[in-house]
Amino acid sequence: AVCCVGVGETRLGRQLYC
Repeated sequence: AVCCVGVGETRLGRQLYC
């Protein structure tokens, strides 16, 4: 999905932050 969701989201086992 998109990085900018709240504070961050889990994608492919990695935490993405804005």
